[in-house]
Amino acid sequence: GPTSLPRLNSLKALFLSKVMAWLFSAFSREKRQDRGGEACESDTSSGVCAESTSNTSWEVSMLDSREAPMPPEDAGNARFVKGTPMAVRTNDAARCNKVDLEQPPHAAIVGCSDCCALETIFDSLPGDIYAFKNAGNTLTHASGSMVASLEFCVDLGCRLILVLGHSPCIALEDATKAYFQRHSCGDSALNNLLYDLGEAVQETIADTSADAAEVALRAVPVNVFHTADLLLKFSRAIREKVSGGELQVQGAVFDSKTGKVEFLGRSPREAEILKSDAPAPVWPDAVDDEMPAPECQSLRLAPEEALSRLRDGNLRFVDGAVWQQDLCPAAQHHCAVLACADARVPVDVIFNAAPGEIFVMKNAGNTCTHSAGSIMSSLEFSVTKLGVRLVLILGHTPCTAMTVCCKQAHAAHDEDVELEQPLMQSLSAAASQAEHELGEGSSPEEISKHAVKLNVFHVIESIFATSQILRSLAKNSTLQVQGGLYHMETGNVEFLGRLPHEEQVLE
Repeated sequence: GPTSLPRLNSLKALFLSKVMAWLFSAFSREKRQDRGGEACESDTSSGVCAESTSNTSWEVSMLDSREAPMPPEDAGNARFVKGTPMAVRTNDAARCNKVDLEQPPHAAIVGCSDCCALETIFDSLPGDIYAFKNAGNTLTHASGSMVASLEFCVDLGCRLILVLGHSPCIALEDATKAYFQRHSCGDSALNNLLYDLGEAVQETIADTSADAAEVALRAVPVNVFHTADLLLKFSRAIREKVSGGELQVQGAVFDSKTGKVEFLGRSPREAEILKSDAPAPVWPDAVDDEMPAPECQSLRLAPEEALSRLRDGNLRFVDGAVWQQDLCPAAQHHCAVLACADARVPVDVIFNAAPGEIFVMKNAGNTCTHSAGSIMSSLEFSVTKLGVRLVLILGHTPCTAMTVCCKQAHAAHDEDVELEQPLMQSLSAAASQAEHELGEGSSPEEISKHAVKLNVFHVIESIFATSQILRSLAKNSTLQVQGGLYHMETGNVEFLGRLPHEEQVLE
């Protein structure tokens, strides 16, 4: 009835307030001490206590998986800063045994690939948040995988999207230099990244006469709201949910030096955007400049050595090794990994790597849906600007996005209709191929598991087909793009190697 609408809106507001409180709430000192003591007693085998013993106030170590999961409302950035995390662990046994894989995430967080694990920053349990990452926490295209991933996450039940910038940010630093030097990367996805971040830089410069270094720092919160605004402009589905009070899009900034997160709230331009019927902004067409030869001026490890580090790190993770963090990344990335946001365990943890060793990108389904999207531009950034020589496309089983896609693709085939969601469209080729290869009588679980593996190779092929930069570097053996599967039940990563027909694709 008419009287139920105010009550419904109040319930929505109450739910959203609880989600935000979950993100930045902290234990009282007494609770923190009590649980810290319990954690120490429960981890007698490794001698690891949740309370940090380092001189820095927020260096953390993982807890043993036997400790009972923390309720979501007790998690928060304050415990992370204090150095007394309760939720994150070195292995995923607790998640397999105690966490429902079908539960909707409390929040979707869009962070930067150069930032440490988002799950760690908010001391969250597996499944509490969906962590999405790319270079500069950007949205470079309306049809890109990041927008599609966020829409998928909202459909799962997520009611908060948090755009998380961090300082210092190497992507913004590079974009600031490029802006001052009027530098272009020609017709490439990387040019879209520089253009997107350049708008935040330009807005910052209008309010200050500072040098490039200071501009890059001040541009971080500007870029956060820039991304939030683009999301509302790009996605009609998200815009409608925000207007209806079912969803909030907010911003925040993570300080890499202190570990603290400053919550910025909603974009000042949100109300204006929600009222506007203006079409989504269109990025500039391809630049007329000749495409410069790809350069990797500060090459890191050889691909074989980087792959060996990943193998060794995953073995340590499976064996239950404690993941120690410096949490002050030095930008010495030895590889780039594109993973799925539904994998639940941070990529750094899976490979027992310190922050700064792996340039992590995450979206739903570890996809690359658009040649000018943020994932492609992030890949090109990691190779040309950071000098990484190994890119790993990491699928995982079971994968929620692929499971949903297989079900929808099967139903669409029976009804002779096309899939509507961009994310489902990007995954459908692998789903259809898996169903065809396995034949009749295969269960949805079997089809989904096989499709995840096929999708890894589909993504690799798409990367080579659409990026001249990456294709050229792979052709002259400077770069390797390989595939892998993370098995959530065991923690093992199955390394799939290179694309079987790579030579043909590169030609």
